[in-house]
Amino acid sequence: MTRWNDIDLDTVEEIDDFAIELREMEDCGKIVHYISASLGELVWFPAWEHADRDLRHFVAGDVPLGTIDVPFEDNDEGWRIVIFEEGGFVYIFEDDRPTGTRFPRRFRVPKNLYFFAWAALIGQYNPMVSVDDLFTSGDA
Repeated sequence: MTRWNDIDLDTVEEIDDFAIELREMEDCGKIVHYISASLGELVWFPAWEHADRDLRHFVAGDVPLGTIDVPFEDNDEGWRIVIFEEGGFVYIFEDDRPTGTRFPRRFRVPKNLYFFAWAALIGQYNPMVSVDDLFTSGDA
């Protein structure tokens, strides 16, 4: 088990041009990628296949996020990600092993930027529409 208090969070690189995009992967559909305009790809969710289908039903409460005491964690063969909010930042740690604790890729994003990026992505696939618009568009 990783003790987050043993990691000096102030030394984790801050990403101020964070964004999220879906990229098409052969035989997997679209996969979520965390990116930086200046640094390129930061991390991705290799086991989250066909994320575009899931995002049609996504709401803010589905955004991957935990606390320092109970972080969001996901893993698969050859991969692990841990995400938590602490002190106004969202910390993202990724390892190449499903139980890894080295986390060679680690960065932090201002909390508001993390949520803005998720809101933009969710808005693309699950846009908010008014009830009136539903009834006038013929979709209801």
